[in-house]
Amino acid sequence: MRQRLKWILGLPVAIAMAVLLIGGYVSSRAASTGAGFNINGKELVSYSGTDFVVTVPDGVEVIGKGAFAANANITEVILPDSVIEIGYGAFADCTALQKITLPNAVTVVGDSAFNHCTHLQSVTIGSGLRTLGSGAFADCDSLSNVRIAANNKNFSCVDGVIYDASQSKIYQYLAGRQGRQYRMPDTVTDIVRYAFWGCDQLEDITFSAGLTRIPDYAVADAGSIETVTINAPLCAIGLKAFDGCRSLKQIVFPMSVTEIHDTAFDSCNKEALFVCEAGSYVEEYASEHGFETNPSSVYQISYFEEGKAEQIPQPIGSGSKPVDGKENLSGSNTSSGNVDTAMSYQTTDGAVLGNARIVSDRVFVMAGNMVVTDGSTLNGSQESVTLSAVADYAYYNQTDLTSYDFAAEGPIEVIGQLAFARTGLMQAVLPEGLRTVSYGAFYHCDQLTDVVIPSTVTNVEAYAFEHTPWLENWRSSSETGDYLIVGDGVLISYKGSDAAIVIPEDVKYIASGVFRDHHELTSVTFPAGLRSIGSYAFAGCSQLTEKIGLTDTVYQDTTAFE
Repeated sequence: MRQRLKWILGLPVAIAMAVLLIGGYVSSRAASTGAGFNINGKELVSYSGTDFVVTVPDGVEVIGKGAFAANANITEVILPDSVIEIGYGAFADCTALQKITLPNAVTVVGDSAFNHCTHLQSVTIGSGLRTLGSGAFADCDSLSNVRIAANNKNFSCVDGVIYDASQSKIYQYLAGRQGRQYRMPDTVTDIVRYAFWGCDQLEDITFSAGLTRIPDYAVADAGSIETVTINAPLCAIGLKAFDGCRSLKQIVFPMSVTEIHDTAFDSCNKEALFVCEAGSYVEEYASEHGFETNPSSVYQISYFEEGKAEQIPQPIGSGSKPVDGKENLSGSNTSSGNVDTAMSYQTTDGAVLGNARIVSDRVFVMAGNMVVTDGSTLNGSQESVTLSAVADYAYYNQTDLTSYDFAAEGPIEVIGQLAFARTGLMQAVLPEGLRTVSYGAFYHCDQLTDVVIPSTVTNVEAYAFEHTPWLENWRSSSETGDYLIVGDGVLISYKGSDAAIVIPEDVKYIASGVFRDHHELTSVTFPAGLRSIGSYAFAGCSQLTEKIGLTDTVYQDTTAFE
């Protein structure tokens, strides 16, 4: 049976309405203006009329808690320009409501404001909205899109999902979105509670690699969810996060998950498979809660939406998995700490798979699976080779590891994902010949103050040195410039605040997220020798209108200017 969000979010509304009925109804009724409107001061307390199209009187500034809740008649509500706040559960359970426009003056929409408006199809949000409550549009089965004013600087709606302006926070996955699969952008670092509540058409979800926590009730009552992929560095899953996901078949966990609430998977399919590493926290949790575990995926996910095929790289910690019916020769990820010299990935039909990155002017690398392909012409033939690499998670969370001799391991070309994350390393002298420092390789090495990066490095992935004293000291120092350039001209961080900037001439590669959310940027002059711009490098730079010197020869990730 389908759960109802209103019994969770709506309880305070019911209490508030009871208080109004018992303690404040007589006085507020004396201030009402007729036509079914019960108005107290500038707050619309309740509406008892029977009109289908309701026009709220001018001068009302607040649509109170539950003011229209459970009204089965109204199909449209017209709000005056004076309204600045939509209260908690104001339109909850208005099952006939089809259309509403929030004027530019509206700054706040409360929790569960339009919860379970099952016929709501048209929502327009003005420029002034600053606060959107949890579950505001939960259970709105007919709502597939929300129109947001172009000059609203706080929110965006992309492909049926409401984000903040920089797409770092998800507020609502609209239940009417038609896609069966959703791959969350890696810009997302936060999810609002109830964001995926009741999304009955969604079958597969891949969480962002920027998340550290899945919050309480985040995916609760999404009854059609079958497969879930979680990426590192996510570490915690909250109370009833997946409660009521009765169709769940498989969930892939990274080693970084070390906290799962006892109720996180309540009322889920008990035959669901937890894909996790042997000896991990997740394996222990699954055993205690009656779920099966396996180091390898059983259900393979292919993204085919609207005729567009996208091959998804193997999730961290998922073990080996077939690609297009062929076995991945890499086998499962290792945590032995030895250099892995047998990591490869099958490619088909000359496609560059997944999140490819340029590591020189002729080579692409896919971090995590360490495939290198000749990318001089994207439509041409490819030759796969194997790189010597420190494996993904090789020393992850080994806090007693304070030093590491890279030279002793022989030639190393790649340092894998989260290979040294959360270790006690104090110094990292990276070896000559190294090409790639992968995603989160030294993430949260809280003692790492000294880093030496050789000139052979051409690719530094997101979060590679995030939360290290080395990077933080550079950011806080007044004696260094605004640009942190390492290796063979790789720009990995920027700390300036100018509206117009000129990127130094020695920069060849702009790494992931370097200028993200620098809203002050209006003009960027690019160097003549620039070769590539990484994922989300300028994402959220909403005022950037001038790109000087940027030519078609520069590779740009599809999300570079999102």
